[in-house]
Amino acid sequence: MSKKFIQQIFYIAIWIIILMGLSGTIPLAQNEFVTGNVCPKMVGIPACYIILSCLLFAIVSHSNLFKDKNRLYYLGVVIALAIATFGSVGNLLGYIECPKNDHGIPMCYLSFLLFFSLLIFKNIEIRITPAANKG
Repeated sequence: MSKKFIQQIFYIAIWIIILMGLSGTIPLAQNEFVTGNVCPKMVGIPACYIILSCLLFAIVSHSNLFKDKNRLYYLGVVIALAIATFGSVGNLLGYIECPKNDHGIPMCYLSFLLFFSLLIFKNIEIRITPAANKG
């Protein structure tokens, strides 16, 4: 397998993970908007809104709309990963109640896994990308 093919696999995998994140975050954010008190608040802002914004950063940067795309990608992913880590630890220790999915799994755990995967996959994609294409 060529490096270009492997790079494309990671590029597509990142898109799939982002879309999975959106499929969980958008309904949660809509529910928060309609009913309120669904998502834990961070500095008065529902965490699901922040996570949705971070996913939008990842989308914009991964779709190559900006020249310095990797910085914007990492900004969104690292902020969301920090929030997911905080939420996961808080949920484990019992001082935060993370919303649960239909299977009873706290969404902060899934968010942690999602953003950690995005971080790792982007690092791999960058390492195998030829220097001329890095941004």
